[in-house]
Amino acid sequence: MREVRRAIVEHGMLKETKKLVLAVSGGPDSVALFAVFLLLKEEFDLSLTLAHFNHGLRGKESDADEKFVQRLAEENRIPCMVGKTGAGQLGPGRGLSLEDAARRLRFRFLDETFERLGADRIALGHTADDQAETVMMRLLRGAGATGLRGILPVREVRYIRPLLNIWRHQILKFLSERNLGFCEDSSNRDLRFLRNRMRHQLLPLLSEQYNPRIKERLVSLANILTEEDRYLDRVLDGELAGLVVDRKSGKVVFARGPFLALDRAMRFRALRWALKQVGGSLDGIGYRHLIQALDVIEGPRPSKRIIFPRGLILERVYERFAVKKAGELEKAIPSTYSYPLRFPGATRIPEAGLILVADIKKPEEVKLPLTCSMVACLDLARLGPSLRVRNIRPGDRFQPLGMRGRKKLQDLLVDAKVPRCQRGVVPVVAAGKEIVWVVGHRIAEQFKVTPATRDILRLEALP
Repeated sequence: MREVRRAIVEHGMLKETKKLVLAVSGGPDSVALFAVFLLLKEEFDLSLTLAHFNHGLRGKESDADEKFVQRLAEENRIPCMVGKTGAGQLGPGRGLSLEDAARRLRFRFLDETFERLGADRIALGHTADDQAETVMMRLLRGAGATGLRGILPVREVRYIRPLLNIWRHQILKFLSERNLGFCEDSSNRDLRFLRNRMRHQLLPLLSEQYNPRIKERLVSLANILTEEDRYLDRVLDGELAGLVVDRKSGKVVFARGPFLALDRAMRFRALRWALKQVGGSLDGIGYRHLIQALDVIEGPRPSKRIIFPRGLILERVYERFAVKKAGELEKAIPSTYSYPLRFPGATRIPEAGLILVADIKKPEEVKLPLTCSMVACLDLARLGPSLRVRNIRPGDRFQPLGMRGRKKLQDLLVDAKVPRCQRGVVPVVAAGKEIVWVVGHRIAEQFKVTPATRDILRLEALP
C-alpha cells in the first residue's frame, strides 16, 4: 500500500480526480488493483466503477471471468460496465496479430466507458513484471530510447498505472493475506504469444544463466530512460516555437533552417512528435522511416515527398517541409508573385521561404563546380540590366543547360518529380521573357559561364 500511495502522489495520478474507472479482467493484478482502491476510496474521495471487457476468445472461461468480475462488483456495491465482442473483427485481414486486435478492442471499450461516465481517470493493473517483459520485447524489436521507456505510469492524462512498481509475487502475497480469489487465464500459458514466451522462457533463462536480477535491471532501464525522455521533451518544447511555422488543418509545417540547426538526435525527436501530432500514434513507423525522412530534409533536392505507413506523408518544398495526411486537399497554388532581383544584394521570396543572394565575381574568384541546385553562376554580360524573380507561368519554356532544344518548365518539374501542388511556388529568375534559372533545378544554356566570360553573376538561394 505504501508503494502504491507513493506512486499516486509522485506522478499526480489522482489529481483533480473524483470518478475513477478500474479496468478489471479478473486476473490477480486487476483484482489487487480493485482491492487497493477499495482501501483508498475514502482517503482520496473517489467514486469507483469497474470496467470489464470479454473478448470471447476462451469460450466458457471468458464468460466465467465476466461473471466473477460482476459478482466482485455486486458484493462491494460498485457499478460494473461490461463490453463483449470477438477480437477476430480486428485481426485477420487487417494486419493485426490477435494480441494487438484484443488490446485495441479493450482500449476502445475503456475509452467509450470513460466518455460515457464523464470519468477523470482509468486505472490499469500493469505491474513491474509487465514492465520488464515490455522493455525486453521492445529491445528485441529494435526500439530506441523512447520505446525502451516501456509502460508509462501516466499516459495521455487519463490512463494511470498505480501498480507499476509492484512485483507479481507481491501481488499474490497481498491477495493471499486478504483471502481474495482471482481468475486464471489459460491463454497466459500459450507460447504462441510473444509475451508468454518472454515470461516463461527467455526471462527465466536470462535470470538463471546471466543475471538473476535481470527483471529489476530492465525496470531500472525503463525508469532512467523515462526521466531522460521527459527532459528531452522539455528541450524540444522550447525549440518548437522556432521550428514550426504552421499547425493548422491537420498538418505540421517546419522551417528547414532552424530544424537543421538542431542536433540530429533532436531532429529524430521533432519528427516523431510531428508524426504523432498528425497521425495520433507512431504505430508502424520505425527507425528506417525516420532515416528516409531526414534524407529528404537534409538532402540537396529542394522538392520531394515520401509516404509513411498509415497514410502519412512528409513533403519538402525548398526551405519548408510538412508532415500531413496523404490525400489531404491542398490549398490552391499561391497567387502570382514577382520581385525585381537586386544584384549585388539580397532578394526575399517569402512564398518560397527563400532569399536570393547575388554577387558579381571575376572568374578566378569562383570555385568549381560553378552550379548546383541552390547555386547558379551566370555570364553577367548576357543577362541585361534588369532581372526579376517570379513563380512559373503557363507556357514558360527555356533551354536547360546541356540540351539543344527548349523545354516546358512544366515538363522539367514533372521529370524532377515535383508534386503538382508545389509547382506554383517554384521560383525562376528571368531576364525579360527569357528564363535564366529555375531555382533548385537548372540554369539556361545560353547564360552559362564560358571561357570568354569576364564577369560572373553568382546567385545562391538561402533559407
